[in-house]
Amino acid sequence: MFYTLTANPAVDMTVSSSPLEPDENVRTGSASYTANGKGLDVSFAFKKMGVDTVALGFFAGFTGKFIVEEVMNLGCLCRPVWTDGITRINTYVNDGQHEYGILNPGAPITPQHQEELYNILDTAGDLECLIVSGSVPPKATPDFLAQVMEHAQARGADVVLDLSSDKLKELAHKKPLLIKPNHHEMKAIFGVPVDTDDEVRVAMKMAHDAGVQNVLLTRGSRGDAYFSNGEDIWYAKREFNIKLVSSVCAGDCTLAAFLHKWYRDRDNVEEAMKLAMATGANVCRVRRHRRLRSRRRVQQARCCPQARSSVIETRHIRAHAAPRFRLGRLFCSVIGERCSAVLHRFHTVHRVVLAFYRWVEYTFINTLLRERNIHDLHAHCKSRH
Repeated sequence: MFYTLTANPAVDMTVSSSPLEPDENVRTGSASYTANGKGLDVSFAFKKMGVDTVALGFFAGFTGKFIVEEVMNLGCLCRPVWTDGITRINTYVNDGQHEYGILNPGAPITPQHQEELYNILDTAGDLECLIVSGSVPPKATPDFLAQVMEHAQARGADVVLDLSSDKLKELAHKKPLLIKPNHHEMKAIFGVPVDTDDEVRVAMKMAHDAGVQNVLLTRGSRGDAYFSNGEDIWYAKREFNIKLVSSVCAGDCTLAAFLHKWYRDRDNVEEAMKLAMATGANVCRVRRHRRLRSRRRVQQARCCPQARSSVIETRHIRAHAAPRFRLGRLFCSVIGERCSAVLHRFHTVHRVVLAFYRWVEYTFINTLLRERNIHDLHAHCKSRH
């Protein structure tokens, strides 16, 4: 089972108001409160895809209780570590012209709280993969994340990291199964831009040399991503435009979608990247308070063959050598894509023809019945006279 760790969760208070003015009270038009945290977002996204997870984290006070209740109300399992203080509240204010984010540091933790989390990892009988995301709470020991990885790996579990650049660089030598940096973090970690295929190839090689097994690199508003397993590199790009509402949570849902397809079938990279790109685009075009409730749109991105085959471009390149020409894979890919599109069109035409046939049948039968009723009525009246 997947476990997610959100060491520093938060309650997000999203407020809309009139334009802000210094030294003046401003009344808001609306306010929404949501349980948030990168690891929690991954659990929420997995739940929308029908995958159960266990959410771990440090929680404190009335806000921590609110987050745990929301997590369980959404159908996710949760094993909280309760600490002193109050779990942070992050505030996002939109005044119609600009959006302001005010992020608090969070409730501090102690070595005893960390030991309690380690004990959960040591006794989790169904732990297969631990996804560690987000920031670290105040007063955590410097080796906190390293200890988390060691306890998980000691159980034979895989570890996936979605952290800030400095933490990723420190933990690469512990051989995480997968890291998911964006283009800014990749440049900060290895000091090279990732604007072209050649630059991406160099950065990926540096990541693997540092100890990382697999890398999923996303490039934000460009709408594309790269994946490398150390031997090959795959590239995916959406070929449709979206109206960006907010990119918050998009990376977390992209990671969940990718793992959903790839984790148990490591050769299924293309389908995993297609689903990841479609899910990330869906999240970006849904308002924040509806983002994790838009199940219908996520399911459409998952299930519609035409959407995933014709609107998303994928290509496969070699990482460190000349490309290998794989005739069988190429033939299957082309035939599969064509068949998906043809079948989709066939089913569409079939539904239209079937609807037309039923309409004709319904109209014809009603006409016959009406004529028969008129005939029977006429015969009945004639017999009476």
